[in-house]
Amino acid sequence: MVHSLAGWVALVAMILVGPRLGRFGRRGRVIEGHSLPIAALGVFLLWFGWFGFNAGSTFAFTADAPMIMVNTALAGAVGGLVGMAANDFSTPVKVENESEASQVASFHNAVQEKFNIEIDRRKIAIQRLADLANHDPLTGLGNRRLFLDELRRAMNEAHPARQGALMFLDLDGFKAVNDTVGHDAGDTVLKDVASRLRGIFGERGVLGRLGGDEFAVVVEALEMPERDAAARASRFVDNLDAPFTHGEQRLRIGVSVGIVLFGDGALATVKGLTKRADEAMYEAKLAGKGTFRFFGRTADA
Repeated sequence: MVHSLAGWVALVAMILVGPRLGRFGRRGRVIEGHSLPIAALGVFLLWFGWFGFNAGSTFAFTADAPMIMVNTALAGAVGGLVGMAANDFSTPVKVENESEASQVASFHNAVQEKFNIEIDRRKIAIQRLADLANHDPLTGLGNRRLFLDELRRAMNEAHPARQGALMFLDLDGFKAVNDTVGHDAGDTVLKDVASRLRGIFGERGVLGRLGGDEFAVVVEALEMPERDAAARASRFVDNLDAPFTHGEQRLRIGVSVGIVLFGDGALATVKGLTKRADEAMYEAKLAGKGTFRFFGRTADA
C-alpha cells in the first residue's frame, strides 16, 4: 500500500527542520536550539504525518478514512486520559538533549514552574482570606462567626451522657488599662489572654474572641458537668488574675465568667444559650468580679 503524501512530507520535514538542537544543517547554518516555533512545527508535523499514515492514501480517500481518523483521535484521547491518571503533571518533564521534543519539554518546564509558583501564591492568598474570615487577626482565636459554628456543632453532638458547657469571659480591668496605659498595652493584654487560655485548654476545647474584651469557651464531654465546668472556670479566674506585663509595667486585669450547661436533654438554641451565658457572666460581675456564676438551669432558653 502506498502511504499518503502527507505522511512522507511530514517525515522529510522532520528530518530537515525538526527541533534537533542544531544537529542537522549544513555549511555552518544550523537550526537554533531555542527556537520554539521550530519545535512546535516539528510536533505538528508528527501529528499531521500520523493522521496521514493512518488514513491511507490521499489519492484514494475511501469511506473508511474518516473512521480511521476518528479511531486515531479516540486512541489519542484515551492515551491522554491514561497519562493524566498515571502521571503527576506538576513535575518537570525530563529533557533529553538532541531529542526532537527537547525544546518543547524545556519550554513546558519553564511554563510549569511559573504556573506552580502562581498556584502556590493563590493557595496562600486563599488560606489567608479564609483565616481573616474565620479568625481574629490580633489573637489568632476563632472569631464570633467561627465560634458560633463550633458551638452549634457541639450542641448537636451533645447528649445527657456527654454534656458540655458554654462560658463567656469578660475582662474586668481591660477598659481601665486601655484608657490609661494605651491601646498598645490593651493589645498586649488581649494576646496574652489568648495565650493563657490556649495553655489551659491545649487542643481539647473551642476558644473564641467575640469582640472587644469578651472571650468565649466551649468545653465538651464533661464527665460530671457542674463540677468539671466549675473547675475549669476557676482555673480561668486564677490564671487571668495573675498580672500581665507591658514593658516595665505590671497590669492586673481579672475576669468574670458566666457558665451555662447544654446537652441535658432540654431544647436550646445557639441564640438562647449565648444569652444565658451572657446573663450568667453579668451575675458574676455583680457578685464582685473575679469569679464565675452558673445560669439557672430552669430558666427559659
